[in-house]
Order: sequence, then structure tokens, then C-alpha cells
Amino acid sequence: MLGLLCLMLSALSYAKYPVVYEISTRPWLYELTQKYGKSITKLRDIPLEEFDRLKSKGIEYVWMMGVWQLGEYGLNLDRANADNYKSVLPDLTEDDIIGSPYAITEYVCNPEIGSDDDIAWLKSQLNAKGLKLMLDFVPNHSACDAPTVNEHSEYYVKAPQASSYDSKYYLPNGVAHGKDPYFDPWPDTAQWNYFEPKTRKFMTENLKKVVSLSDGVRCDMAHLDLNDVFSKTWKSELTANGYSTPSTEFWTEAIAEAKKVNPNVIFMAEVYEEWQMTKLQECGFDYYYDKPFLDKCEAGISEIQNYAHYKTLEFFDHGAHFVENHDENRAVQNMGSVPRANAAGALAATLPGLIFFNHGQFDGLKNKLDVHLRRSASEPKSSVAQQFYNKLTSILKDDAFKTKNFYYVYNVNGDNAWRYAAWIRKATNSYLVVVNYSDAYSCANVPIYDINGSGNVKVKEMMTNIEYTRDAATLKSTGLTVCMNGYDVQIFQYNY
Repeated sequence: MLGLLCLMLSALSYAKYPVVYEISTRPWLYELTQKYGKSITKLRDIPLEEFDRLKSKGIEYVWMMGVWQLGEYGLNLDRANADNYKSVLPDLTEDDIIGSPYAITEYVCNPEIGSDDDIAWLKSQLNAKGLKLMLDFVPNHSACDAPTVNEHSEYYVKAPQASSYDSKYYLPNGVAHGKDPYFDPWPDTAQWNYFEPKTRKFMTENLKKVVSLSDGVRCDMAHLDLNDVFSKTWKSELTANGYSTPSTEFWTEAIAEAKKVNPNVIFMAEVYEEWQMTKLQECGFDYYYDKPFLDKCEAGISEIQNYAHYKTLEFFDHGAHFVENHDENRAVQNMGSVPRANAAGALAATLPGLIFFNHGQFDGLKNKLDVHLRRSASEPKSSVAQQFYNKLTSILKDDAFKTKNFYYVYNVNGDNAWRYAAWIRKATNSYLVVVNYSDAYSCANVPIYDINGSGNVKVKEMMTNIEYTRDAATLKSTGLTVCMNGYDVQIFQYNY
């Protein structure tokens, strides 16, 4: 059994899983301007007590998403298609359109928010507080108006020779727009050619620059530049221009070089298929998106149970678990209610692996912040979500939730057992996580296989701070009887 094997591991061998908090940088600066009633547009303007608040919630890495230089091409394109954004921001103004942070011209700080020295200053301030800085690396594509598009067009995927090119797929000089193989091209981007050695060298140097300014790197759509994916996506263009598949993966070489610059930097990959997750881990990534778990939370309890029960520890160990980020809809929107979104958030945050929260998640926000915009539609914050995450994040500070020690409770019993997901996490302290992931009040019995002692023992429910006395033998066999409202979360400490 996976969990039993995990529980035999020595506490000294445990990896410490990081807690990451994503902030969309320019929208956050706009938000802070409203909050403090003064202009906050630069990184050095950020009131440092904002980071103290994150630190108090157990955040360890602050991912400042979108700090790099952008061009006018994408911004003008967005403004020409402003109506596309009115579905998420009905009172949109032109000033609200700020351009995609994923159409980068150069890896220098966006002058609207500061300079490279300001990024270095921010990192030093975070580090002094015991926090770390994570930044983006966007490997697949540049902005269409990046200097290299014209100065070094050989770095890019190019169309077969033609007298003119379809603007949906190519720029006027034949450079391809960046794309995912399953979707139309991104019209504000130009596609790097990872079968070109000069491109690999150039992008490795860019990655080294990023790690020199950060403690962690989130790599956008990292799977697209794996040899197998890249060759299939761009087969006709690569063949027409005489390229063959390299003998090595870009990521293997680039990460190795980057870690010479900063040996302690961590790498997190955006990726969506499991074989690609495995491959990226082999290439040197520390963590990869566990988007499938979010999909299970949206699907329902049986999907969650099967996923948590049968996925291997090795898979979870390198997973970054989340219920929302800048690409996804807000959890409240996807899940349909604050309680269900909270329950999903607790499930994701109590799995082994990297814990990943999004700015606004703790407030139970529902309206999506589009990456092209500086704000989302206004809405009230949820006191229910705030109170929930205040409790949950305080519990998650315990080392039990930062280790490999995980046991899926497969033998929940009772007529309503099907409604429940439960697992054990432990280090010095032991915790039983129980979630009624359904919309109805119900009761079930949750065995605690490793409860210590005999006769009456105590268990403490940490979300409410209520302590219970129960018979140890019953807890081990039949289980702890829990009666919970729909989408309720209970986390019990035991053996204390």
C-alpha cells in the first residue's frame, strides 16, 4: 500500500514542499493604488507589510507574474479587439488593457514597474523576510515585436518559402506565430525554433538571467518545447527548412546551466499531459502542474477518490496542486459556490507536493482577472472564504503538510461513505483530513489506522478547535464518526 510505505520513511528524509502564492503584478499594483489611496506603480512602491501578511499565512514563494518587458504590437492588437474582454469586464476602458505578460520582447524589467535593479531589490526584501521570489520564463515564444524577430529571424520557426504568408499563422517575414498544437496561434507571439542550436543557446542565456534574479521559475507551457511535442507541432515547417530532431532536450541542458548560476532555484512547469510531466521531471523540473486534480475536483467525489487512491507518491511528490491560477477560471466560478471551492482548495493543499494559491482565492472571488487586463469586475469579498483560509493556512504551516508522508484512507465506511475523501499526513504531528465533497449533510466512519494508545484518547478538530474523546480501538477499526455539512472540511490532529 502506497501510504503505508510512505509512513515508514524517516522524518529526516522528507522533502520540504514549498507554498507558492501567485500575484499578477501590474493588476496588483493597480489594486494597491486603490487600497492605499496613492499611486503605487513601481515594485519599490509596494508597501512591504503586504508581504508580511503573506508570510503570516505560511506563504514561502511569491510568484510575481508578469514583470518582463512587453511591446506595442500586442497592446495595440488587444486594444483593437477590446470587445473580446467585455464579457469579463463589462465596464472596460482602454486604460484597463495592458497587454499580455506572455508576449515578451526582452528579459528586462517592464519599465512601467521598474528596472532589473528593482527586481533585485524586491528579491532582497522578500529574502530578508524569509520569503522567496518566483518569476516567469516564457520559453515557447516571444512578442511579435521582439528585436530578434527581425535581427535574428533564424531563431524562429519559419514557413516554407512563399511569396506571401497567411497572417493567421505567420508574420510578413515568414516567422510563425507561437502556438499550442490543439489551438489556433497566439497572434501577439512569434515562435522560437528549438531545433535551432542558436535559439537554444539564446534562450538558455535568458533563463540564466531569470534565475539570477529569482529563487524560483515558473515556465510557461514548458511541454511545448519537448522534442517530441515540438517536432509534431511544427513538422511541415521543420522539414521544409531542413531541421531534424536534436539528440538532447533543451530543458535538460538549460536547467543544468541555470543551476550553475543559482543552485537552489526551483523550477515549476506548466504542463497538462502525464507523460509530459514525467519527461519534464526527467529533464530537471522540480514540480509540474497537477491540472488533472483540478479536473477531478470539478468532476466530483468519485473522481477525487480514485485519483488520490491510485496515483503514486512519486507523481504527487512533484505535483503543483491548485484550484485556480491566472489561466483558469476562479475556483468559485468553476465549482459553483464558495463552500465547494473551499473544499476543493483544502483537498489540493493537503496533498503531498507543492501547494499553489492564487491572489484572490482567499477572498472567495468569482470574477476572472484576464491576463490582458489590469483589473477584474468588482465584487464583494467573501467572509466565509476569508475565515476558512485563515484557519486552513494556519494548519498547513505544520511540517506534516510539507513532507512525503501520505496515506489515503480507503476504508471509510457507512451508508454515506461515498461522499467522503480522507487522508492522513504526518511528521512530528499526525493529521486526518476529511472532506464531505457533496452538497448534503451526512455521516460516515473514518478509520485512523495508526492511532496510539488504548481506552479513551483525544482527537482535536483543528478548523473549530474542538477536542473529542473517543475509544482508541473503535477509531482504529470502525473509525472516527464524522457528521458534516455539504462541502465541509475537518482536519483532526491525533497522537498528541
